Amino acid sequence: MEELASYKGHIVAFPLPLQGHINPMLILCKALVSLGFSVTFVNAESNHKRLLAHISAAPSTGIDFVPIPDHLDTPIATVDVHNSNNLLLVRNTVRKMRADFESVLKNIVSNVKVKFILSEMSVGWTQETADKFGIPKVTLFTESAASLSIQYHIPELLAKKHAPVRQGCPDLQSIDYLPGFPLMTTADIPYSLSAHAEKLDPGFAQRVERKKVLLKAKCVLVNSFDALEHGVFAGLRAKFHQTVVPVGPLLPPAFLGTENGSNKPTTLPGMWPADDTCKQWLDRQQDGTVLYVSFGSNATLTMDDFVRLARGLGLCKQLFLWVVRPTLVPGSSLDELLKVVRRNSIYEGQSCTVSWAPQLQVLLHPAVGWFVTHCGWNSTLESICAGVPMLCWPLTAEQNLNCKFIADEWKIGVRLLDDSRCIEEVITGVVESQGDSQMKTKVKKLKEAAIKESKLITKTIDDALSSKSRS
Repeated sequence: MEELASYKGHIVAFPLPLQGHINPMLILCKALVSLGFSVTFVNAESNHKRLLAHISAAPSTGIDFVPIPDHLDTPIATVDVHNSNNLLLVRNTVRKMRADFESVLKNIVSNVKVKFILSEMSVGWTQETADKFGIPKVTLFTESAASLSIQYHIPELLAKKHAPVRQGCPDLQSIDYLPGFPLMTTADIPYSLSAHAEKLDPGFAQRVERKKVLLKAKCVLVNSFDALEHGVFAGLRAKFHQTVVPVGPLLPPAFLGTENGSNKPTTLPGMWPADDTCKQWLDRQQDGTVLYVSFGSNATLTMDDFVRLARGLGLCKQLFLWVVRPTLVPGSSLDELLKVVRRNSIYEGQSCTVSWAPQLQVLLHPAVGWFVTHCGWNSTLESICAGVPMLCWPLTAEQNLNCKFIADEWKIGVRLLDDSRCIEEVITGVVESQGDSQMKTKVKKLKEAAIKESKLITKTIDDALSSKSRS
């Protein structure tokens, strides 16, 4: 990214303190620095220490990192937010961080004028803080534009009784009023709008309030790119008259091949140290022969599903590299999980397991042919930008919505769970069929479009922030 000499002002950034949110925010802040802004990056104390350990090995970023207490015994970014009790814990913890954030902000504004606060929709109180201090607020949305559109349409979904959704309900209803979307059914509405989730937020009152807060932002920057979700972006702008701008993919420039003088992908800050031995194992495999399996930093499986997947991976006879986190199956030890994998591998050397992998390097490795994924948005973008098609097993949040677009709209992946076929049949069917090459062609075209748009990211951001209009 080309650095601009003129100073444009100071920004105070505060991400939702979970790994999948911290990394895109950090990359966006680096882009803002290259535009001429200075940045204070406020983060939960436990995450701050890990972030600095990563940053210390990298060149100076021009960002001032400031920690505030999160009052937890364990790093907040490693908490399994898909457990309802933990989700409430994280929400309450983030709410308690407001006073410390405002204390930091008060010190900053006493020394320098703050151009705007950069935060996320999920941290709604940052808009109240911005109003209190008389500072504009810019929202970063770290999921897809489709997921953002769902947030805008929650009142309509509730009014038409398309939410809350009962998972597994056979009585599916069609949804045809979301602008820029393919034909949807209630099965495609995010799991986060399920009847179970509604118990934690009766009437989804908090989410309805978030929409009101979202509309007050100067603009909304979305971690996606126009070629991927053009219709959805156009529909959002037309219907809600707000500046909604694609600024993604928010991935390291070196990974995208857009950074001068570098042909190696950089790593992203992680909550666990990556095991690089898996790259040596990949080096010994033929091109396109390996299934890479990872369910991100927080998602969990039941032991029954873990065994089911291990059996399917073994029986499909494909080589596979599996990230088996110690927390992947709650209540089970890592040794137990690794024994299950070994027991189901049908030949010597079929599998390689690590507790955490350098995912960007793995996806770019020529040996990797497919990505077995939970369809988290960061993983989805990384897979697209590496040109790797996906085998989808959505687990929670908006992952089923992402899966809908991956499999049915963009046609760069397939659903791994199929009522009529077992896992090994799905894998074998797609890997050995003509659909394999067709999906790889489609995902490579999207990769090229993503790289092209990423080269213009600073101009896109600059135009959005300079806009006087909200339409």
